[in-house]
Amino acid sequence: MSTDPSSPRDPREVQTFTMPEPPAPLPEEPGSKRTSTSSANAWVIVIFLVALAGVFGFWKLYLVPKTEAERVAAEAAVAHVRPWPERAEEAIRLTFEGAAGTALAASLVEVIAPGAAGANLDGMAITPVAPNIECLFTVSWKDPKGQPTGAQVRWVIGDELPVAATLVVPPGGPAATEEQTRGLAKILNSQAYQVVLRNTAEK
Repeated sequence: MSTDPSSPRDPREVQTFTMPEPPAPLPEEPGSKRTSTSSANAWVIVIFLVALAGVFGFWKLYLVPKTEAERVAAEAAVAHVRPWPERAEEAIRLTFEGAAGTALAASLVEVIAPGAAGANLDGMAITPVAPNIECLFTVSWKDPKGQPTGAQVRWVIGDELPVAATLVVPPGGPAATEEQTRGLAKILNSQAYQVVLRNTAEK
């Protein structure tokens, strides 16, 4: 066989360049794509539920109409403090217990029945009437003949201003005079209220 380079080569010996075939893709693990998609969907659902819970909480707390009592309770829960009516009731009881209660009764009786003796605070009923507090003071004294008698004074206060101080008139009894109304308001709304507010703020 001739080895002369100029001699023609056997076509069977000529190699041509061809593009290599791409490697075959690796076999996909069963369920791998499905698992990845499921995990992504699960996270989307979790995020959606958390956002929905936040929106619902805001709507429930701030946008749903509430009674005044519910509003006060909700604001107190947010602020992590006891509601004002609860603190005010405790402050009123502390303010007028013992000798202070006797002194209050003496002042009230002096307005109701000037010159009466033996004034005493027989009872003090406190009722939350949202957004206020209603106090019913029962006082007693002895009339000029030494006979025991008594009366009740209703006092309504709010967390910013006193509302009313009135003499409770029994059925068929005489109406309170203007002087009595002014005197009760001066004692309770101007003097006692300031003491109660200070005691409430400290609770």
